[in-house]
Amino acid sequence: MLNELKAEGKIRAIGAANVDADHIREYLQYGELILFRRNTVSSTGALESELLPLCRDNGIVVQVYSPLEQGLLTVPSLVITFRAGARANKVWFQRENMLKVIDMLETVAATLCSLSVHNSHSGTGVDIKTE
Repeated sequence: MLNELKAEGKIRAIGAANVDADHIREYLQYGELILFRRNTVSSTGALESELLPLCRDNGIVVQVYSPLEQGLLTVPSLVITFRAGARANKVWFQRENMLKVIDMLETVAATLCSLSVHNSHSGTGVDIKTE
């Protein structure tokens, strides 16, 4: 159906969001997929290990949303000061989860920095387009 709509000019592109690599492979059996969107925090490593290579190999643009989990990953001190507000209902902003995130960040921070430096010098990084 989506391929028909695209052929008729009623839609310009077909994309997918929040799916795994098996879904993308299945979609590609039936037509072209232009865009893939995913929350990086919820990817549990699958984004880097499986989804990015799959998308790169098939010419699919990867667009992440909430890469800093709506600010959680930018200000770990929120654990102490956060009380309520617009983010109070977000799972990652609940105190017990925030503490887990901070522990995780301390574990992977050096690895992420090293990976970023490696990718920026090895030519294996991901292009980021801005307009």
